[in-house]
Amino acid sequence: GFTDGSTGLMYAVTSTVREYENNDPGYEDGVENQRIALHSAIELSLHMAGLGGEIGRPEAEVVKKWMAAAVENMPEEMRKQEKAEMKSVAQRAFNAAVNGQSELAPIVARMNAAASKQLKYTALELCMDVMAADGKAEASEIEALDRIANMLQVDAKAYRELREQRIAKLTDVDEVEGNLNTMLGITADMTSDDVRAHLSAEYRKWNSRVSHSDEKIRSRAEQMLLLIGNARSKFVD
Repeated sequence: GFTDGSTGLMYAVTSTVREYENNDPGYEDGVENQRIALHSAIELSLHMAGLGGEIGRPEAEVVKKWMAAAVENMPEEMRKQEKAEMKSVAQRAFNAAVNGQSELAPIVARMNAAASKQLKYTALELCMDVMAADGKAEASEIEALDRIANMLQVDAKAYRELREQRIAKLTDVDEVEGNLNTMLGITADMTSDDVRAHLSAEYRKWNSRVSHSDEKIRSRAEQMLLLIGNARSKFVD
């Protein structure tokens, strides 16, 4: 407004109303996106667990414990509601997986639309824990993990490191020819020199683990060194 300098009285007032649309996610949007991402993680993990047409108790227990941990620090009312919703999501996902009706693409689409990068890695780690629940990693499980990671568009190197941490502790890992590139991180855009340098680095990494105190890690290191030798014969020699 404007005032008279001598009297200090306001003699004119003006106001302006402007409309402003903020497309950035707010608190409520963030909470909802987290909810969707957590539910999608459950769906992804049970999709993984049901690849063989059935879901065993070890895999189911991994998902159950993860769900409990996910709501542990929520306020009481929110925790009760979310716990019930997760149970419902898990039951639907379980039924779809064991009946061969679980569809990966829609699940990943929901995850990509809602999840932060951190939540994507959280979902992948849950899938890895499900894979490792029975102490072995089948070729179909490794391939599914790689496909999910690719669809989630996470960093390939970071994903491989996470996957190796899980696989290194397993005693039974399927090794198939089609997985050689994936297992060793060899990509289509690598030149022969790139592959040679990459395999040398992989050799140094795994060779340093053959004397590890953990027997499972020692065994995995020996397996990886054999794979590296096979890859050198195929790609370098």
